[in-house]
Amino acid sequence: RFAVTFNQQFFRTQFQRPLIEKSLANGDVAWQSADKPTTTTGLDHYLRLTFEGTELYLGYTYQLAKQTFNTAQPWLPLTPRHRAAGVLAHDFGAHFRAGIEAAWTGQQLRDDGSQTIPYWFVASMAGYRARHVDVVLNCENLLDFRQNRHEEVVLPPFSNPVFVRLWAPVDGRAVNVAVVWRW
Repeated sequence: RFAVTFNQQFFRTQFQRPLIEKSLANGDVAWQSADKPTTTTGLDHYLRLTFEGTELYLGYTYQLAKQTFNTAQPWLPLTPRHRAAGVLAHDFGAHFRAGIEAAWTGQQLRDDGSQTIPYWFVASMAGYRARHVDVVLNCENLLDFRQNRHEEVVLPPFSNPVFVRLWAPVDGRAVNVAVVWRW
């Protein structure tokens, strides 16, 4: 049996008095409520196709996130305008399922106005289901994309380091196994 699901949504969110970071003269950081809102407006598209144990999902999100309290830099930092994702999974008989997932994150604006680079994040999973046990092997960040391979994330002096805001993974590939026992 073949099935198609398509969903398109338009969204708008608004935070009336968002918390914002304020640097103090002594170097400390304080948090305060902004006097104007943060708004996010966008479109989200979702397509899912299924056929005889195979599932394909494709998604795309476009969003404009603004901080209206900051006229010098109105775009919300580290919020990608474009994101896309896809998942392909298949059931191999009654007990085995495997899939691969890919997500693309577009450029993100930093606090200083510069832009990050877009990147791909790819993951896979394989699972086996028996009568009383499920075993799932999950592999994340298969392309091993790391922000710290493209820029320093800790800046000197190292006796009092400055940490760059993170916009991508820094931990590399990850592999884990989950076992669920049912009785």
